[in-house]
Amino acid sequence: MNIMILSPGRRVEIVEYFKKAVEPTGGKIITVDMSPYAPALYHGDKSYCIPKNFEDLTEYIRRVIEIGKEEAVTAVLSLIDPELPLLAENKELFRQNGIMPIISEKEMAEVTFDKYAFFEEFKEELPVIPTWASKEDVLAAIDRGEVKYPIFGKVRTGSGSEGLKTFNDEDELKAFESKEDYIFQPFCKKKEFGVDIYFDLIDGQIKRYFVKEKLSMRSGETDKAISIRNKQIEEIIMKLSGTGFLGPVDMDVFEDFDGRLLVNEMNPRFGGGYPHAYNAGVNFMDAIVQNLQGKVLKSELGQYREGLIMMKYNGLAFMDEHELLKRE
Repeated sequence: MNIMILSPGRRVEIVEYFKKAVEPTGGKIITVDMSPYAPALYHGDKSYCIPKNFEDLTEYIRRVIEIGKEEAVTAVLSLIDPELPLLAENKELFRQNGIMPIISEKEMAEVTFDKYAFFEEFKEELPVIPTWASKEDVLAAIDRGEVKYPIFGKVRTGSGSEGLKTFNDEDELKAFESKEDYIFQPFCKKKEFGVDIYFDLIDGQIKRYFVKEKLSMRSGETDKAISIRNKQIEEIIMKLSGTGFLGPVDMDVFEDFDGRLLVNEMNPRFGGGYPHAYNAGVNFMDAIVQNLQGKVLKSELGQYREGLIMMKYNGLAFMDEHELLKRE
């Protein structure tokens, strides 16, 4: 069984976990990235560096499928947000070429990529953070007493903490201008939790999950965290079964200053902190392999090691210039 990982970037651990999972099947991992400087690219059993024209991604998809057919790839997934709607949009095309895209249904991929659309989609089902789509809307909400300063501004389709702004008063908020579309939310984070969820690719039900409390952040990703049990978060998680999510999903949850739990965002991909879940006993790679073999997973809800602390550190990769992959 061969699996293709698109845009692995720095996610070396993810690639290595997949290699271990497919080894018993005699399979290999194919990595594809647009940058020859992506460290994880070189951890694949076979690697390709291909260009990506963001104005027209048709050629990129064509080349990915071509590589998939050449390498007898069973399934493909991406590790970055902008490619998730792209994979979902081309799901049938991949299937027609014998490649299974590991991605949620198109609606979920698109809704989660747009932070305001996510709020609108789930505000009746989940305790999501109140969100406004414009500066004018949030100013009106402040006037009505629905929310107070400080206010956070985020790029509507950004990843991590891209473009994060804090507004402490009306003058700061009214003066803010940007070419990017922004959404606005109240400051409501006393604690932050990360959740890794696996939705069975066959029946769409949640079969595995992992909850951690984030102790510190760095560049929009979890830097230090501890695995925990939280009944309220588990109840929120289980409301999502059968909603159109498939495969790995990353969810962020805040606890506000009144002790309420609020969902910040969801991403239908592996989260940057997933290695914490893996080392606590929650193996999504094994789940994917079983699903691709046609097996519906047995439920393993809440089966992970509690009290395991994750502490990230920087690693380095070196290679001679002539060893770098050349972009096609």
